[in-house]
Amino acid sequence: MVQICQHPLIETKLSLMRDKQTPTAIFRDCLEEITYLMSFYVFEHSELIQKPKHITTPTGATLYPKRLKDKVLFVPVLRAGLGMLTPMLKLIPTAEVGYLAIARDEATLKSIKYYEKIPALDNPQVVILEPMLATGGSLIQTLDTLKEAGFTRFKVVSIIAAPEGIAKIKAKHPDINIYICSLDENLNEHGFIMPGLGDVGDRLYGFPEER
Repeated sequence: MVQICQHPLIETKLSLMRDKQTPTAIFRDCLEEITYLMSFYVFEHSELIQKPKHITTPTGATLYPKRLKDKVLFVPVLRAGLGMLTPMLKLIPTAEVGYLAIARDEATLKSIKYYEKIPALDNPQVVILEPMLATGGSLIQTLDTLKEAGFTRFKVVSIIAAPEGIAKIKAKHPDINIYICSLDENLNEHGFIMPGLGDVGDRLYGFPEER
């Protein structure tokens, strides 16, 4: 399932992210703000349960508070996915976090995993944070790794995606729910999304020539 998260506020923030003149600080803020807005779609149908201990309101009434039924595991794909992690953790501070670092070889467009740290949890709802779904290589490797570790329930949160990447994910992992803000036109000859918004990692943390 692919759900496009459409909202006027998402559109305005995404327009800022697409502009190559947008400063790094504003780009970061827009990514976090869009992530907040997308979370309402991602967790819209989550089940709730009552906590066993009641609370007292300022008016003296008592009630049993609610919480999410499922344990949540956020997996940001480094490094760009880190830009989406903070807003998610603010909304669900009890969630745990796993890390996967995957780089794309720009010559071959193949994905290379160079770091992995995933906690052992019993059947959590895994939410993968990957701002751009381009060729699909990094996401396929992420899903392969997590499924090999025993995880079975996945949601993917991406800001934009290319049709080519979506098609690859559907072919290899048809059971995955994907949430995006925009399905862009295509990939160019270098494997970048068009019209896209550039390299999210570089725009968040600095371009290679600036480091």
